[in-house]
Amino acid sequence: MQQPVQPYYTISASFLLRNAGNPELSGDENIRLNILLDIQPSQIHGLLSLLNTTGREFLFSLPVNISADTTILKALLPACYLLASMDLYAAGDAPVVPVLGEQPGEALQTGLLQDYFAEQGIAAPAIPVFHYCGTGVQEAQSCSFVVYNTITPPDAFEPIHLLPVIIAVSPAPADLITWNQLAAQLQPCIITDTDAILSFERKRYETEMTRWENRALLYRHFLQLSKQVQEQEYYEVIDWYNHEYEILPLWYKRFGHIIKVFMGKRSFRSLFSDNVKKYKD
Repeated sequence: MQQPVQPYYTISASFLLRNAGNPELSGDENIRLNILLDIQPSQIHGLLSLLNTTGREFLFSLPVNISADTTILKALLPACYLLASMDLYAAGDAPVVPVLGEQPGEALQTGLLQDYFAEQGIAAPAIPVFHYCGTGVQEAQSCSFVVYNTITPPDAFEPIHLLPVIIAVSPAPADLITWNQLAAQLQPCIITDTDAILSFERKRYETEMTRWENRALLYRHFLQLSKQVQEQEYYEVIDWYNHEYEILPLWYKRFGHIIKVFMGKRSFRSLFSDNVKKYKD
C-alpha cells in the first residue's frame, strides 16, 4: 500500500541564519528539514537558538568542502554531536550524517567524525555520501537522496523508495517564500507497508529513549561523584582540625585570641564572657 511520508527538504544553515526573524521560517511544522551545515563554528550558537524556535524536525548534513577540511571539521565536531543528539532522524542504534557534494570522487574526512562520536560513548554515525549531479534516486546506508531541478522539472516527482528520503532543490531558491512553496508542492509517495513504517518509528523511539536513559545515568553518576568529592573534602577538613589544631596547647590557643583582639578582629570583652559577640563584622 502507498503511505505518504514527509521527507527531509535540504536547506543551508547560512540561508536559515540570513532569514532569522522571518515569519516564513515558522511555516508548516510538518515540513522536515535537512540542514546543510555550511557555516563557520562561530555561527553555531545562532543556529542552535534558531532551531529551538522553529519547532520542526530536522537532521543535519555536511557539505563535502567542510567534511574534507580537517581544521574546520575538528572545530565543528562538538556541534555535530549536539545536533545529532537533537534531531529525530536516527534509526536503530546510530545517527546518520549525510555528506552532500557536487560530484563523485571528492575527498572526505569521515574518520574524524566517527571517532569523535565513538569517544562520546555512542555508536559511530552512518555517513552516506550523495551528489547533486546524480540523476534519479541515490541510495546509501539505508538512506536515499533525490535532486529536484527547478529548471527542467520532471512531469511527475514521485521517487519510490524505503524511508527516509532527502530532497534537494537545484538551483536553491533565492528566498524563503519560494522555498516553502516548493517544499509544500513536492509530496512524494514512498512505497512501503504499514509494518515497515511502524518498525522504523519504533526503532527511532527506542533509540531516543536509550539516549535519555544514558543521559540520566550520566547525570546520576555525576551527582554521586560530586557527593563523594564533597564528603572527602569534609573529612579532610575534620582530619586537619583534629591533627593540626586540637593538639595545640591551651595557652597557645588563648594567646592567639589575644592577638586577634590587638588586630581588631575580636572584641576585648569576649575574652571574659561567652555572652558577648566574639568577632567583629
